[in-house]
Amino acid sequence: MGNVIGSFIGGLLAIGVAVLIFKRLTKKHPPTGEQPVTAMTPPKEDPQKEMADITNRLVRLNITARTTGGLTLDIIQLVEEIIDYLKTTVPQMIERHPSETLTYELKRISAQHLPDIFKEFIDLSEGSREHHHDAFIQALEDIRNQVKRANEIVEQNEQAEFKVMASFLKTKYSEAKI
Repeated sequence: MGNVIGSFIGGLLAIGVAVLIFKRLTKKHPPTGEQPVTAMTPPKEDPQKEMADITNRLVRLNITARTTGGLTLDIIQLVEEIIDYLKTTVPQMIERHPSETLTYELKRISAQHLPDIFKEFIDLSEGSREHHHDAFIQALEDIRNQVKRANEIVEQNEQAEFKVMASFLKTKYSEAKI
């Protein structure tokens, strides 16, 4: 019974991931005259409260990953690895560089993008999850690699790379909604 439910959920996630990937691939790109990525205005929200909210969302996501039946160990491990990187990187960015675009993009990945694609996957049928498992793993690995690189940039204080990474993340994950 557990395998059936897991397969059902996997199928649903796979469909969601496929739709997300399709929408991203077919999304119209902005005109070439788009303004360059620049630092954002400082956040108006209390940084400690903002980080607590992000941390709570990531903890809830981690709990969901651990308690949702039918998820494979590789998915759980990837989600947890991404969460670990975000829990390290986002507070450093909020503290050191609150008005950088990279800070905004990492917060958005933490609060929206990662939870949204995860929810889409777990909402799939078991058969759909199985069908889209590899695509979802690839999407998670891509997020992990980008967040890991952002973590390295922050750890080494490569400020020149902030804008490059922020521009990449903004383009890759900009307002992607299903």
